[in-house]
Amino acid sequence: MNPSPSSDPLSRLLASWEVAPRRTEGFRSGVRSRLQGNAVVGPWWVFVRRHASVVGVVLVVAVATGGIWGREQARARAASESAELARVYVQGLDARQMLMP
Repeated sequence: MNPSPSSDPLSRLLASWEVAPRRTEGFRSGVRSRLQGNAVVGPWWVFVRRHASVVGVVLVVAVATGGIWGREQARARAASESAELARVYVQGLDARQMLMP
């Protein structure tokens, strides 16, 4: 495909455009110092203070999940104990297994 020459001024401008970035003398050393500065690991509470909203959301989700899970376990245990009590009660009423004094 050969593009035909266009009389569009934007096409001519884009065709003649060349990028010549300016050199910054301290660019590499600045990048290196920023990367090394971010590599410093502080105490856990510094991280929590910097990311308070994220830590708060994670904490709320963990507490809610634990509450829901614990509630379901308690319901399952209560149902199991109720069934066991009913079985023992009915077995105690069975005349064939009663011991007469």
